[in-house]
Amino acid sequence: MNFSHVACVPLAMFLLSHAAIGCSSETPHDVTSAGGVAPDLASAGTGAGAATGSAGAGTGGTVQSKEAATSSAAGAMASSSLMMPPLEAGFQRFVAPPVDVPAGTTDDWIQWVAGPTDQDYDIVKLKGAQSKGGHHAILLSTNEANATGFTRKYSNRDQLTTSSLGGVGAEGNVAIPEGVVFRLRKGSYLAIQAHYLNSTDKDIKGETYIDINMTPRNEANIVAGSFASTNLSISLPPKAQSSLDVYCKVEQDIQVLRLTNHMHSAGVSIYTEQTDPSGKTQMLKQDDVWSDTWALAPNYDNFPVSKPLLIPAGSMLRTHCIWNNTTDKTLSFPEEMCVFATNVLGGKEFTCIDGKFVARDPEASSSAQTEPTAGSKSDANTGAAGAGGSGMTGACTGSADKAVLEAPDFQDKQMMCGSSCFGSSEMCATDCFTKNTTLSAGCAACNGAQISCAMQHCVGDCVSGFMSSTCKPCLETNCGAAYHACSGL
Repeated sequence: MNFSHVACVPLAMFLLSHAAIGCSSETPHDVTSAGGVAPDLASAGTGAGAATGSAGAGTGGTVQSKEAATSSAAGAMASSSLMMPPLEAGFQRFVAPPVDVPAGTTDDWIQWVAGPTDQDYDIVKLKGAQSKGGHHAILLSTNEANATGFTRKYSNRDQLTTSSLGGVGAEGNVAIPEGVVFRLRKGSYLAIQAHYLNSTDKDIKGETYIDINMTPRNEANIVAGSFASTNLSISLPPKAQSSLDVYCKVEQDIQVLRLTNHMHSAGVSIYTEQTDPSGKTQMLKQDDVWSDTWALAPNYDNFPVSKPLLIPAGSMLRTHCIWNNTTDKTLSFPEEMCVFATNVLGGKEFTCIDGKFVARDPEASSSAQTEPTAGSKSDANTGAAGAGGSGMTGACTGSADKAVLEAPDFQDKQMMCGSSCFGSSEMCATDCFTKNTTLSAGCAACNGAQISCAMQHCVGDCVSGFMSSTCKPCLETNCGAAYHACSGL
């Protein structure tokens, strides 16, 4: 594994789990033996045997320092109680650090197991198991950089910054048709989101391993893409039942391999229907009684590669959500969600945010971004140019850049780029600013990085605008130092 930091990778939305074919689910079981080590992604697909690396110990779900996670590797392996079968040829093994699950409790953890990847890979198959108490484990890709072994509680916001590669366990309905792969892009980190339920009167140690078969990027493979329709302006009054309709007019043909609805714990029911260009309406997915377990382990409907479900261009999608907010506070996005999410044939990523349909080709976005010569400057600007926000200083101090940033319509451009690149990479937002403003390359990259940071930390706070009273302090706290250094403002 190459542990040098590289550019952020394209991300699907939280549930836009690109395809991992042939995913097998082994029943969680109580086993004993020694733990394992994190694999070397650079040698993926070269043969059996766990590659070298270190796994850090968990801390019962609390945030653990990267240094502590790394230094406690030996202890984690010594205390392991998960028996793992011999590694099958062509597979890589990912072992999550053990976590303490107190008696009579249930919770979810996210645990970093590798990264960043040193090149593009195609995920072909996935399998694995959990120890006693395991309900599911999902392998995720993310651009959040943490050391292997870093463990913390899983949150709703993680759904916005990760994408699923498939999973295992009692709740894991993740298998998709043979013939499609998920493309894991260079620079991504891998994490396991593990759910444990301890119904006993004794504390247990939850443990998970996941094996994946992956090969270096192969142009002959069919890559699965994603589509999701949602609304960010959710506001559910306390102690009340409420509902919302989310509409999306589909502007390109979409061939669906699997689909699901998505809500959180306040959900009562949800359905998604399609009205095609001829006016014919059909139900796509109906969940009359919502189960909050589906928030983390979606109940997919699947379609074969040979006969995908076609949603033709010009169709209108309607997702109808009903919630019952029993809390004393107003619930907003991302605490609650109303989403229709799918995997689709082809590598494109489609989103429909608040009714706006956007299609993005990760391959085109990646190839369109070229790194300027070091020290180069754009016309009429004195800021430094660059391919990304990282490492640049003073990139927005030129008079032309300042004029763009201070223009009354710049907040509209921010919201447009944030919506069109929701759940995608920093590169997508940078490209959006480049195409829709006259910002220099370096200043566009700074603002693209700020959008990416806002997606990770301030999505709910910035729904109403980047200059809103809730967004500005969140951005300053979480993204301000990096943006000020990059932009020089």
